[in-house]
Amino acid sequence: LIGVKDNGVIIGVESEEEKYMIEYAAESFCKPIISFEMVEWEFEGKTVLQVIIDKSNIQPHYSKDENGKWLVYIRQYDENILADKVYVEVLKRQNKDNKSQIKYSFAESQLIEYLSNNQKITFKEFCKIGKVPPYVAERILVNMIGMGIINIIHSVNGAHFTLGTIL
Repeated sequence: LIGVKDNGVIIGVESEEEKYMIEYAAESFCKPIISFEMVEWEFEGKTVLQVIIDKSNIQPHYSKDENGKWLVYIRQYDENILADKVYVEVLKRQNKDNKSQIKYSFAESQLIEYLSNNQKITFKEFCKIGKVPPYVAERILVNMIGMGIINIIHSVNGAHFTLGTIL
């Protein structure tokens, strides 16, 4: 809702200007362009805009930051959390029809063993216990997430990984 403060107070908007700004942002700062529907509401002589954005079938969507860098964010409750590289790769892979294959090596066995005894692990912790460089760890995690072996959990402190429901 645009024109409503976080505390629920209705302040209203200049609807034509706000509509233009929303359309401009969706076209200029989002890749691919975000589709949305806008509904105008009148409350106590003030205009409130409701912007409805359906879940996209094309993921990930990138947003241009103030430095012109394209980033991916995850919306969790009322916060936007910067997506880590592993999650972005998982989203990209979901758009393709290729199947994941996994080679069960030392790194994978260490990850499963660690998660069997601990609730979660971070990317850096996995690199350390799996004795793999970051690019290998990323590929392993993306494959294991794609197969449902592990899950990725996002928070403002960064992503961590847990055992999936398949195990």
